[in-house]
Amino acid sequence: MKYMTNQELSHEVLITGEKEIEHVSLFSQLTIIAMVLFLLVGTGLPLLFFDTMTPSDAPNEITRTIIATDNLSANDSSHAVDLTGNGLLDYVVGNESGELYWYEQTAIGTFISHTINTSHVSGAKVEGVIFIDMDNDHNYELIVMDQENDEIRIYIPDTLGHYSGTWSSVTILSSRKQVQRPIAFDVDGDETNELVYAFEGNGTSTGGLHWLDYDSGPLNASSSFTDYVMVAEPGAWWIGSERRDISGNGKATDIVFSSRSGSFNTTPGIFVALEPGTVTDTWKTVKIEIENKDWLHVYFGNFFGTSEQDIIAHAFDGTIALYDHDKNWARTSIGADVTEAGYNVFPHYLYRNDRQKFITTGRATGILGKVRMVEWYWSGSVWTKRVKTGGINQKMDIFLRWDNMNGGGQLELVGSDSYADNFAYYTFPYDGEAYILNERPFIETDISSSPKSSNK
Repeated sequence: MKYMTNQELSHEVLITGEKEIEHVSLFSQLTIIAMVLFLLVGTGLPLLFFDTMTPSDAPNEITRTIIATDNLSANDSSHAVDLTGNGLLDYVVGNESGELYWYEQTAIGTFISHTINTSHVSGAKVEGVIFIDMDNDHNYELIVMDQENDEIRIYIPDTLGHYSGTWSSVTILSSRKQVQRPIAFDVDGDETNELVYAFEGNGTSTGGLHWLDYDSGPLNASSSFTDYVMVAEPGAWWIGSERRDISGNGKATDIVFSSRSGSFNTTPGIFVALEPGTVTDTWKTVKIEIENKDWLHVYFGNFFGTSEQDIIAHAFDGTIALYDHDKNWARTSIGADVTEAGYNVFPHYLYRNDRQKFITTGRATGILGKVRMVEWYWSGSVWTKRVKTGGINQKMDIFLRWDNMNGGGQLELVGSDSYADNFAYYTFPYDGEAYILNERPFIETDISSSPKSSNK
């Protein structure tokens, strides 16, 4: 079932099978819509949204809103959780000088800045940050990936649960060459999230995916943790945020990750890692992409209309690749244009024609760091792009997420402007066709949220 609309509110066509029923009475129309919405909500089916614009007259301009400008030049990492327990997400941002700030969302779209660290760590380059409740005491710790120093640090509030105060840090893992991407989920089933991270390695260090388990003892002691190898894979770079049941064991515990090429890695690709019977064992991998490219961001989604287990990925040269789970990971390529997808690809939280839309960011021609943003949707026969205009987009190459920043009926895209000294979100206009809202919108921190208590 879908809705088709035109410019006249009193003339709307509801298509059911092969029959068309025209509604010329406003009362009859509203009655039918109310009944349909009731049935959809009552049955748990996805809810349909529509407006009266057609794609041809839909506005292309996006609105850019600055969240923060706290000396965030070259900020390459951010993450979001509800630290304060007010139901709104708070954001942490780190830059290539080791500086860390977090932004308390006191009301929808309103933020207060707090400092975690402003001292320049020698040679530091923060490429990943994540809040995790490592010891399940209902208080968050901050885990930081320092790429230049090849180490992972933990930052802990000096007063338990008092995030707006001072923080102290300690290195808990070292010799993690080119450490990059942290996520968190309950790996071992103990109802506590563990850190899962990717690092590239080098000619003498393999790199791959590891997970870090808190055992017991003080959080600021490396001896309190055990580090397990999930996958040994050179060049490992990005881990998709959501998990799926790829192995068919009935559990959505498998993950997708990428590895990129380099002077020491001649076998990059896209991989699915399957959870073993004993999680401390090495995870089995299925390599679904073998082309030698700098493969970067990768995520699960529904891009062929039949499965939520499809995969989207992109490479540094601008290649966009879609992999059909139901056809043995058959690949559909969409160009290789660095001005469209050289920096990032990210699934949309909305669908069009039963397929998930997605966003790409690429390098604006001739301008280092400047970005253009493209929204892609399935027209029914081909993938169609709509170049977005408005604002000054910078090198949005790491963290993106959807969040309700203005209290409206849609979500905004939040991201780090890597070459600018700010953190911003982008508001997209609705583009006119019927939307199918995913039952569980794609949220970057879906699997990274720890149990919350009232003292957060």
